[in-house]
Amino acid sequence: VIPPFIIGTITGILFGIIAAKNRGKAIDSVISFFANIGVSMPMFWLGMMGMLVFALKLRVLPSSGYVPITRDFGGWLSHMIMPIILGVNAGFVRLTRSSMLEVMRQDYVTTARAKGVSKKDVTFRHQLRNSMIPIVTTMGMRLGSMVGSTVLIESLFVIPGLGSVMMNGISNRDFMLVANGVLIISIFVAICNLVVDILYGIIDPRTR
Repeated sequence: VIPPFIIGTITGILFGIIAAKNRGKAIDSVISFFANIGVSMPMFWLGMMGMLVFALKLRVLPSSGYVPITRDFGGWLSHMIMPIILGVNAGFVRLTRSSMLEVMRQDYVTTARAKGVSKKDVTFRHQLRNSMIPIVTTMGMRLGSMVGSTVLIESLFVIPGLGSVMMNGISNRDFMLVANGVLIISIFVAICNLVVDILYGIIDPRTR
């Protein structure tokens, strides 16, 4: 569950930052185009199209399976590329872009630039930190659906994990196994919500 969830969310935020910093340019249009597709299309359909194109037609990526990262990093990466891409939360791409664009218009950003603060410091210390407030808040509200999407990814790409175990339990009508899986996911979501609340206080000290 964890790799597609974490890496996909971080990647979505990074794509949103890139799109905002290059507003109106070709890379912004490309990222926004694919983000809109990701929001509009069902995840299972995108996953099957990815397997059809990259695994069956181009034969550059495996269609399913899993290799432990400790055994073969290259094999692990090749098996995880499509699940991670599918796990990129297109909603966070759009949210990060809009939030960054809103922060970029604020007076304190203009003042920091006028004082000669470097572009890197302006981007990460002023723009990104303040734009993360709505992103972290939305992340806390959508944790359940995001974890549920990783269950679908595991089942689609036959990745051994909690999601595939729960799907097997549903197929075999093993209700105890399914209930324990739901309990584990619930604990995970509760812990993530706690982390989100802590991060919210770190990002915005006014909430402490």
